[in-house]
Amino acid sequence: TPASMQKAQVATVAPQSMIPSVAVFHGWRTAAPEKALSVLAETSFDMDQQIVVSGEGLTDTDTSEKYTPASWVKAPSDTRGNRAIIHVQTDKPGLLFMRDYVMSEFKTVATVNGKKAPVYQANGLFQCIPVGAGESTVVIAPYVSTLHVVGAAAALAFVLFALVSFIRDERRAPSAN
Repeated sequence: TPASMQKAQVATVAPQSMIPSVAVFHGWRTAAPEKALSVLAETSFDMDQQIVVSGEGLTDTDTSEKYTPASWVKAPSDTRGNRAIIHVQTDKPGLLFMRDYVMSEFKTVATVNGKKAPVYQANGLFQCIPVGAGESTVVIAPYVSTLHVVGAAAALAFVLFALVSFIRDERRAPSAN
């Protein structure tokens, strides 16, 4: 109870489970994307030790360890979602959790130390990538299919062809003088 109700009072509240925007989790539970939020809401779920992961080939992994923070070398917001680079230093393997909406809006590809890595859905909204123990550099970029590249090349070729045809027609046209 306060000593005096007439004096100003201040209370400080520290938010719980403030996970960094990139962190390596050593424990996770698997669930279909549509079930992820209900798993997160379970009273036994500890957000400091686990994430919910959706994807093929994953199994539940329990741990009593807290996540390991990682750091952005280049955040997606710095490049408008064109690319992201993350530095990871961890004592044991885990899943790099990325709490960033920019990269979650489209399909992405990832490399860990230059080798292609799978990208899974985490906590129903975000992405995660497997990383090994030790130091790693993770690069995430939007997925660009061969169809997109061929379509862009065809559109560019059409524009160039039209431009050349227009220039030729202008040269052939009789002058009005």
